[in-house]
Amino acid sequence: MVTLAVLTWINALAVLLVVREVKRSYGAVGASVLLIIAYKFYLRFAGTTMTEQLGFALGNLAVFFLLTGCRGLRV
Repeated sequence: MVTLAVLTWINALAVLLVVREVKRSYGAVGASVLLIIAYKFYLRFAGTTMTEQLGFALGNLAVFFLLTGCRGLRV
């Protein structure tokens, strides 16, 4: 049960970071669409100990760092 709670918190933090970055870069509509898509995808794996939970979190963090890096390159 502790593992599921930790994975859920990691995923929540990762989605929060990427949604905030998308909102900063593309606006509220883009962030809302991303949040709905992320919720629909995560709903299938919530409450399981499969590896998709960790992969989902790492994928969201990768998108966050990619968008942060791209935003830093703009002049």
